[in-house]
Amino acid sequence: MSYGEAEFLNFGFNNIDHLTKLQSLTLFIDIVSLLDREIYQCYLTQNLSFPHSLKKLTLGGSKLNWEECMTKIGSLPLLQYLRLYRNACCGPMWETVEGQCYYLIFLQVDEYHGLRY
Repeated sequence: MSYGEAEFLNFGFNNIDHLTKLQSLTLFIDIVSLLDREIYQCYLTQNLSFPHSLKKLTLGGSKLNWEECMTKIGSLPLLQYLRLYRNACCGPMWETVEGQCYYLIFLQVDEYHGLRY
């Protein structure tokens, strides 16, 4: 799927968590202009939530900071597979928290040069 700014804001990422039987989700976001990116990041930070039924998550382009990203992802109780591609999360350091992603058996982090954890 591809959405412009208006369609993106109307889609309502806050509704994804209502898909209570969803077990796998791949979400790549590509926002081109700086203004669109600022609007979208604010909206996404406030509204993106994932269903607790997720076992596999692939994320790219969301540009959430690591703390926001891991707060949203780390609370998924059944998550086993996590793939983070370029710009899924931003910042130089990923601080892990004990108890997050408890059942995680596979982690793939691509295109994060200089990331410390």
